[in-house]
Amino acid sequence: MFKTLVYTILLLSPALYANNNTRQTQLDTLVQRYTEGNNQTAILLLEDKHGDIHKSASGFADREKQIPIKTDDMFEIGSASKIFTAIAVFQLIEEGKLSLDTTLDTLYPTGKIQNLANYKGKNYWSKITVGMLLNHTSGLVDYLNVYGNDDKAIDVFSKKAKVYTFESIIDLTLNFGEVNFKPGEQFRYCNTGYLLLGDIISKRSGMEWHDYIQTHIFDVAGVKHTYFGTRISKILRAQMPKGYNKSHPTHMPMSLASSAGEIISTLSDLDILINAWREGKYYKKTNTLHTQLTQGFHTMDPNIKAITYGYGVMKVGDFYGHGGQTFGFESYVTTNLKTNTTYIVGTNDAQVRSLNLFLKAANIQIYDNDTLNQKCTLLTKQIENFRHATEINHKNIHHFQDILHNKNSTEADKKNARTALQILNKQTANRMPNSGYPALYEQFKQSFEVICGIFSPENNASLITMIHNSMDFNTVLARELGDKFSVSRVQ
Repeated sequence: MFKTLVYTILLLSPALYANNNTRQTQLDTLVQRYTEGNNQTAILLLEDKHGDIHKSASGFADREKQIPIKTDDMFEIGSASKIFTAIAVFQLIEEGKLSLDTTLDTLYPTGKIQNLANYKGKNYWSKITVGMLLNHTSGLVDYLNVYGNDDKAIDVFSKKAKVYTFESIIDLTLNFGEVNFKPGEQFRYCNTGYLLLGDIISKRSGMEWHDYIQTHIFDVAGVKHTYFGTRISKILRAQMPKGYNKSHPTHMPMSLASSAGEIISTLSDLDILINAWREGKYYKKTNTLHTQLTQGFHTMDPNIKAITYGYGVMKVGDFYGHGGQTFGFESYVTTNLKTNTTYIVGTNDAQVRSLNLFLKAANIQIYDNDTLNQKCTLLTKQIENFRHATEINHKNIHHFQDILHNKNSTEADKKNARTALQILNKQTANRMPNSGYPALYEQFKQSFEVICGIFSPENNASLITMIHNSMDFNTVLARELGDKFSVSRVQ
């Protein structure tokens, strides 16, 4: 009814219709620029203000085949799934089957799982509560982040045929030592906590957790294009965009994500799902939503006070929601209860941040002026260091190149010069291909504009010098060495 009324007004009001078109153009431009600045990563964005919905898409769902992304394409939402796991827990709390203070020893009274809570010769299993699992204050080891970096995790976990069970993930987690701190003393993001919450939902609801969330959340909202990664059909999965990490195709077994992040959805379905939560449709008591909106919050990063985390929900300014990352996708799902405004973001590269696009679209500044100045200074210094390093490399390779092409050089000199170039080639094996530098330029430019407010001519000159030096470095090595690696950097 409300949407029909809005559309009627728009038809009757040319001024409103013009503004509507202007906003769509603004979002299209924003998304296209974000795509171009991130090597043609597929970017999806939805803005919903009081039912006035704008959707935008840009980039490639499949880089290799250059298939463009569409606004109704599905994508992995990763940890944005956690808000729905948390909703299920709060529904069980309403029914008296759980409480925020329920301790893990009452749910798992025996078994090796209790060793997850060992710390300095003492076991804290009886001290960890459901509330601590929800707001990441349990101290448990995070099974998805034990390797310290995304590349290593992808290498270890991304075997397509591998199926992870609750028990196998618990065993994996036990291999990586004690809790990080005494339960309740600190905040530390932990997927293991949400793996446990899924199992707890199964224990206390009498339904397997997938079925519970499907029945009590997805079906209540009436969404038709939202799935669990372990249950989606092969046909639908094949229709999805490819996932990438730093532009390289990758894969994440959905059983690994489990109740911490295996949901697959679309812009429109996520809009419906998060709006239903905002409107309290999943709860019988108004106080339940109030608890989620006001209690249990901790600062996620001491340098960014504007972002906090509560019971399964991130708060950024007046927006409540959750971000997500899998091995090949990023997402952000968030809504503002004061303005009835919702943003949904999806990207098909794990390193292309959806939160940054949301902040840009919503015009939200998360840093205070002092922090911004520090970050701006650091970013300027970083680019100067990059420029200086490329100038040294540029000088060295041209020195050795001159020796190779100087008719007065001895054979020994030429041999030494070629050896020196080969050493440089090996030392810089992780350098970027020439084709990636336009995207790098856009990324740096966007960072300067977001953090420093302006991309100064001096910074622009330094960045261009760095890029020209780096591209010339690739070209000279390819020309002089002729090996496949150097040539591929240029091509």
